[in-house]
Amino acid sequence: MSNLSKLTGKAKKVKIGGTEIELEPLRTSDMDLIHNFGEVEGKEQIEIVKKIIQKSIPGSTMEEVNNMSVEYMTKLQDEIMEINNLNPDKEKKAFEDKIRDKQK
Repeated sequence: MSNLSKLTGKAKKVKIGGTEIELEPLRTSDMDLIHNFGEVEGKEQIEIVKKIIQKSIPGSTMEEVNNMSVEYMTKLQDEIMEINNLNPDKEKKAFEDKIRDKQK
């Protein structure tokens, strides 16, 4: 095995809604989830976010993700983007704008 196997991200413990959660960084095998994120809209984008949340929290189920409050979903999204060193400002704003537009 090469030294490449040592290049994995570190998990991060965060507190969301009074609950401590350990987030795992995404892997290159998960890049298909974020590749076209900005190019899809509506339900497709929401489904991608839910899959990313599930991948980031080991042992979580899609049922748990589906039953989570939207308030916590956006907070988790912020933490997930940070742990993966993604550009949170641009991507977060686009996603939040879409949610706000749907709520009007």
